[in-house]
Amino acid sequence: MLKSDVVIVTKDRPELLREAVAQVKKLIDFNCVIVVDSSENPDRTLFDVKFLSTPNATLGFARQQGLKVAESEYVIFLDDDIKLAEDWYPKMLEFIEGSDDDVLVVNSRIVFGYKSNPIIQKLHSKSNRDEGGSIGISMLKREQVLALGGFNVHVHRGEDLELYMRLRQHGKRWLCQREAVAYHHCTFKRYIDRAIYDGFGYSIMWKSIDFRLRFVAERFASTWIMPVYYGMLCRDPKVFGVYFLAKIAMLFSFLWNVQN
Repeated sequence: MLKSDVVIVTKDRPELLREAVAQVKKLIDFNCVIVVDSSENPDRTLFDVKFLSTPNATLGFARQQGLKVAESEYVIFLDDDIKLAEDWYPKMLEFIEGSDDDVLVVNSRIVFGYKSNPIIQKLHSKSNRDEGGSIGISMLKREQVLALGGFNVHVHRGEDLELYMRLRQHGKRWLCQREAVAYHHCTFKRYIDRAIYDGFGYSIMWKSIDFRLRFVAERFASTWIMPVYYGMLCRDPKVFGVYFLAKIAMLFSFLWNVQN
């Protein structure tokens, strides 16, 4: 058996799903492709994939089903709107295999705004975070993550952040392989919409976590510190402005939905 299974979580985007599956077959040396489709009327015409139907499920539930069905040592999670660099898989595999035993999840760098917004693209091209990130461009150690509960099935948006913080509580790590790159088409409007939706998701996650004080402190700190940091790193005030607006949108969305 090959070392990696691939899980693609999708909903109501059959064309993107087909492109995602074709990309996986071209670029990844996989054992099995598992499609978890949360559409009410999913397109089942894809062949050579294992298909799971999870109508209108939370992202946490959908990802957990994919993780449980997978059988390989490593599980790759790819969102259906991600484009991978040609060398993404070998760089990710080499990184996770060379990591310490306490490293359970690795994600790549993701460049938002790809071919759609040069300011957002510049911002994320300079991203140099070493820990945490998006589960939609990740590789994880299946058995070890499941042993800690896997994904919280009650969390929709923010299921990756919830898992990251829970891993930290158990002394485990989630690292970023910055040499592996993925791309995401994202306009400014969609970027702000994502931030608002993230804030809503975080407010739902808030109800099911035990580390509320640290969670809120990190959200507030990130809102003010990270836009300044990346604005200076990119030497571009527009980068600061775009990132600050996104962070403020996320924070206000979170606070508003916590109170309502």
